[in-house]
Amino acid sequence: MAQNATRLGVDANGVTLAGNSAGGNLALLAAYTVGTGQFPPSCGVPERAARAVIASYAPTDTADQSSGVPSIADDTGATYFGGTPQQVPEAYRATSPITYVRPGLPPTLLLPFTEHVFDRFWNSWGSQISYGVTKQFLDAPSR
Repeated sequence: MAQNATRLGVDANGVTLAGNSAGGNLALLAAYTVGTGQFPPSCGVPERAARAVIASYAPTDTADQSSGVPSIADDTGATYFGGTPQQVPEAYRATSPITYVRPGLPPTLLLPFTEHVFDRFWNSWGSQISYGVTKQFLDAPSR
């Protein structure tokens, strides 16, 4: 997008990334790995930080099945990654957004759908999040 920002009429510095489930995992990874060298651009453009990121029901720790949040640490994950989290931990760690949580990341909205899952999200991120981050669950009425 950055390469074609002028042609598309967009501000390459004002992009918000969003996704649901696996797409949310990818949005978090794209936003959080800028500057780490983990997933550099596949074409000749400089990395650009996202303005913000929104992820709904996204795997944030791909190896953690006990957290109550989406995970791919099952037979599907073992096939995809070439083994279980115990056999190939680096493959799971590399695709877990919590691996990259640090100060200076873009504002992030996590949408886990239920308070139980929200608490699990928060607990799994708690050891990774620095000061100044607030937690608030907003229960949206169902239809």
